[in-house]
Order: sequence, then structure tokens, then C-alpha cells
Amino acid sequence: MDPPDHTRYRKFLQSAFSPKPVRQWTEQLIRPVIHELIDAFVDTGSAELVEQFTYRYPFEAVFRLLDLPPSDVDVFHKLAVVQTLSIANFVTEGAEAGNNLAEYFRSLIAERTKSPGEDMVSQLIATEVDGERLDQEILVAFLRHILNAAGDTTYRTTGSLLTALLTQPGLIEALRDDRELIPLAIEEVLRWEGPVVSNFRTLTRDIQMAGVKMEAGSVIHAVQGAANRDETRFDDPDRFDLHRSRKHRHFGFGAGPHLCVGTHLARLQLKEAINALLDRLPNLRLDPDAPPPRIKGFNFRAPDALRV
Repeated sequence: MDPPDHTRYRKFLQSAFSPKPVRQWTEQLIRPVIHELIDAFVDTGSAELVEQFTYRYPFEAVFRLLDLPPSDVDVFHKLAVVQTLSIANFVTEGAEAGNNLAEYFRSLIAERTKSPGEDMVSQLIATEVDGERLDQEILVAFLRHILNAAGDTTYRTTGSLLTALLTQPGLIEALRDDRELIPLAIEEVLRWEGPVVSNFRTLTRDIQMAGVKMEAGSVIHAVQGAANRDETRFDDPDRFDLHRSRKHRHFGFGAGPHLCVGTHLARLQLKEAINALLDRLPNLRLDPDAPPPRIKGFNFRAPDALRV
């Protein structure tokens, strides 16, 4: 989507995702989710953090932001995960899940229009920009997208950040001693091992880049992960460097007019998660008897296990 439609719709979402409501969501919804999950393993002596924590807390937070009925959560979670497959080229399964989610959201919007609450859906329905409200189908598309943007990408980023902190000597101790380093660690992991390293896009006009002509309608594979490890911009780009110069920005949240509208939410979720783990697990370390974690994936990157 391009201006002017994109500009108009983005105003709606920016108002809903401004720092004030995001801080409120963090304190009232996200923080309790994080601590409830940690409660389940804090006294057990060991845990598998992907299965028990990183994979669960972002989705649980989204479900509470949407105020979903508890009876719907399990099915909803499965649909949200399968929908991601449509981005990874498993089109049939992903598209079907996406269509089912769209129908669910249409019903949810109708319900919240009649009986609004304090949830995100009600807030978006009520938001006005220049005297207009958000078109229902645009709202449906956004709600489908937030499952991937606030759920899937956050779980992946948390896992990759923990991989860096637990495999590089001294890093986790440095963050435990100085929590002001956590935002630096978040920005560096978004550069070093972002959750989504490439996207497919369709050209809207003819262009020429690096001497290559590309016609409108062509599908291109844009690999932002390569840009994030560009050796002409980042020294020793394959290394996770907590104190890396911020002279050149990363593309973890995109750039320009399409910069991710949920950046405030994502950063706060990550900060809350890492702070909580450092506070409640003072002896957090990798299980020496388990295989070391490996970050895997083609378009979507994350460790498949973090045994601690």
C-alpha cells in the first residue's frame, strides 16, 4: 500500500500504538503474562526456554490485548502460527488459516462495536483521525498482521537475544549488573539475528538498481539480513557486539514510511522479558549437558531450543 491510503491508515494505527497506551498495556497485561510463565519453572532447577517462555509470552500478551475468550485461545494460537506459513510459501495451509482468522475478527469487531471494552480491538474501532474511523477490512487485515508482528517476531527475537547472552562469556552478567545495557542488546540482536531476514515484494514500477533493470510486476526477494551485516557499514558484522557504534541503523523494523508501527510495543516486550528473567533467575545459564542452542531458519530465524 502506498500514499495517500497508506498515510491515512497509518495515522489510525500510530494513535493506537503511541507510547502512552503501550506503556499501559505493558504494565497491566504483558508484565503479568511474563511473570506467570516464569512462575511455572522458576523453582524447578531447569527449563527449556523456547517451549516454556519465549514462544508463549508474546502470543499470550496479544491474546490479552485482544481480550479473547479463554475458550478460543488454543484454536486461535494454532491459526496464528499456521498463517505464518503463507509468508514462508506454504500458501494453501497459510491462506486457509488466514481466511479463518479474518472471519473470526469480523465477528469480534461486530461484537466489540456493540459492546466495547478496554481492549485493543475496541480502541481501534473507536479511533478517529480527521473525523474518520478505520475501515473494517483494513482493521481485519491489521489484526491478522499483529499476530505475526507482535507475536511471532517477538518470540524469535527474544530467543536469539538469549542465545547471544548465554553463549558469549560475560554478556549476561554485564546486563544483570547494568540494566541500561538492555536496550543496546535489543538493537544489536535486531541487527545481528533479526527475526525476519528477507521479504518478497512486487515492484509497482520499473526500476534499475546496481545496473540491473527490473520491470513493474516483477517479484523481488529483498534480504534485509544482508544489509544488517554489510561490512561497509558494520565492523566485524557477524559478531554480536553490545557496544557497537550506532552510526548506522539496522533494518530490523524496516525503514521509511513503512517503518514498523509496533516498534514501541516490541521494544518494551523484549525489555520486560529480559529484565524479568534476570531478576528471577539469578543463576541463569545454559544446561552443560544439553546441545548448545543454534539459530536456524531461512526467512524466519530463531533457536529451536534453549535448555537452561
